Amino acid sequence: MLPEGSTAPPFDEKISVLNPHAVPMQVRFEFFPEGAATISHEVTLGPSRNLDLEVDELVPSAGVSARITTSLPSAVERTMFWSKGGKMGAHNSMGIRVE
Repeated sequence: MLPEGSTAPPFDEKISVLNPHAVPMQVRFEFFPEGAATISHEVTLGPSRNLDLEVDELVPSAGVSARITTSLPSAVERTMFWSKGGKMGAHNSMGIRVE
């Protein structure tokens, strides 16, 4: 679970998933935009590969939380970037495992 993200200006959001295994892994992204329907996106991530998903491309200009489900144990993180008043910033969050 990755709560309280945003793709609304001045923010950009990226979610990264790592498959550390020697076999492909299924990844399901579920996005929960404020005041809108859930958006789902599924991919197969190859062995020993990582994926960087630009959330802005799937959920433009919205506050958004995400749930990422993988078929094998993996690492998931979200990076938020912003630019405001001529200054740039970023922060990073690890996914929280929910059973």
